[in-house]
Amino acid sequence: MANSLEALLEAGWEGPAEEEPAIINTRPEERVQRILQALPEHYREILTCRFLLNLSIKETALRMGLTEANVKVLQFRALKRAADLEYVVTSTSL
Repeated sequence: MANSLEALLEAGWEGPAEEEPAIINTRPEERVQRILQALPEHYREILTCRFLLNLSIKETALRMGLTEANVKVLQFRALKRAADLEYVVTSTSL
């Protein structure tokens, strides 16, 4: 077997291909949607207002009936939860 392996290597074979995680092949939009869907509704709404609709803190607070300070806290928590969920949500697609 060693001889056949050597012959393959000499012919240009680079060895077994490493499997790439599915996350690399997943479009960023799909990853974002999976993460958003995994978040609680109020976190999803905060992130949608702030980053998808490009609303300011003040506009988000008015839209959601919250104080600006509350929006800042919820945004921080939502981003932290989304970062924590990214691995969990994207690794299940493997």
